[in-house]
Amino acid sequence: MENSTMTMNLQVVGLSHRTAPVEVRERLAYSEGSLEKALKVLVSTKQEARRSPIRDAAGFTLPAFREAVILSTCNRTEFYLVSTKQKTEPWKSLEAFIKNFHSMPIRRFKPHLYIYPEREAVAHLFLVASGMDSQVVGEAQILGQVRNSFEVAHRVGGTGPLLSELFRHAVRVGKKVRRETAIGQKPTSISSVAVKLLSKVLVDIKRKEVLVIGTGKVNEITMRQLAKIGVQNLVVVSRTFYRAKTAARKLGGRSLPIAEISTALETADVVISSTTAPHLIIEASTLRKVMRKRGQRPLLLMDLAVPRDIDPQIKRIEGVTLYNVDDLKSIVDTGLQERKKEARKVNSIVEEEVEHFLSWFRTREIVPTLVALRERLETFRKLEIKRALKGIPPPEADKFQIPDLIDGLTKRLLNKILHEPTVRLKGSAGTPFAPSYSKALQDLFDLKAGSVKREAGSAKLKERK
Repeated sequence: MENSTMTMNLQVVGLSHRTAPVEVRERLAYSEGSLEKALKVLVSTKQEARRSPIRDAAGFTLPAFREAVILSTCNRTEFYLVSTKQKTEPWKSLEAFIKNFHSMPIRRFKPHLYIYPEREAVAHLFLVASGMDSQVVGEAQILGQVRNSFEVAHRVGGTGPLLSELFRHAVRVGKKVRRETAIGQKPTSISSVAVKLLSKVLVDIKRKEVLVIGTGKVNEITMRQLAKIGVQNLVVVSRTFYRAKTAARKLGGRSLPIAEISTALETADVVISSTTAPHLIIEASTLRKVMRKRGQRPLLLMDLAVPRDIDPQIKRIEGVTLYNVDDLKSIVDTGLQERKKEARKVNSIVEEEVEHFLSWFRTREIVPTLVALRERLETFRKLEIKRALKGIPPPEADKFQIPDLIDGLTKRLLNKILHEPTVRLKGSAGTPFAPSYSKALQDLFDLKAGSVKREAGSAKLKERK
């Protein structure tokens, strides 16, 4: 019966491309390994928390959340949290967690954070899953990221009944939006925007040598887009040479091991990097040496990773142009305006689905009480049946004893059912609770004036028929 008396508070705390620059987002981004570690700390028991290295500024262990999911992408880091504490307490706990886990002063990230309680949290996740909160409106990659964030949390024991249903519902909403609106037509992503920008700033992009660093989902899309516009000289570099070789073979390009990246930089015209590395892939000192060997021949770099792969100081090097994910905000592709027209339809779907979820959540809160009530009444019923069976007369007895037995059984059953509510209602007389108790009984059992008489009359009519 724990759930019948426990208030479950749902919140989302996070930052995104709308509220924070890339230099803040990259500090709070998670790799899959650090994601699992963070989730284990957030939902650890008190005993486990004592052994955790993540402690607040005063040295006390952080209180555990009942459920937690972290959604971490290049555009956002969001904590979906379920707690039984007061609404302000989870935030205070999370603030200390972020500070210590990321070794980052609170003043650096706090101004960029948003906090959404229950209904707003549900609506926000549904909009995120629909692609409406993405840097490029309508991009489809976010739906897979929402699903993956839930799967990671589920694997490490971070999810419970509330967040499990919330994230499954969010995935259904994302699919429904793409099925019933045009928001996902002419699908785009940060990759396609980057390639479109290349087409604009480089007249002869088809003849340029493009170095792609990383073989993850973002660069997989990037390479397909490059092939689509006719780029023929493609070089792929990855920490896993086999993956680089496989990706390059599909598109007729060349592959190199990560150790030869400096050599690749010497001949490339364009570099597009998107890896999950926690450190810089291309440092300013390395590129200065490369540019001297290139004879200052211009080099265009695009850093699509968060945390960033390319040292931002590179912008100061002569002959180098560097774009990061935030620089691409101003690039609007041809399908964006059309997708914005679909926003009203998407918002309507999201609003409807939020109501469906909240209806489930409200019902879930009272289900334990209803189950307990039914179990108690079932106990009464079985006891009275057992008692009545003992009093059944033998076949030769007076047949008029049977109605008396039934009458006695039902009266006893009725008295047992009504005993506790009657005692408690009478005991509340003269207290502030009396009116609410009385009204609740009237509503629950339909005791409004005339309703009982109408029901009795209806029963008599059925008997005559």
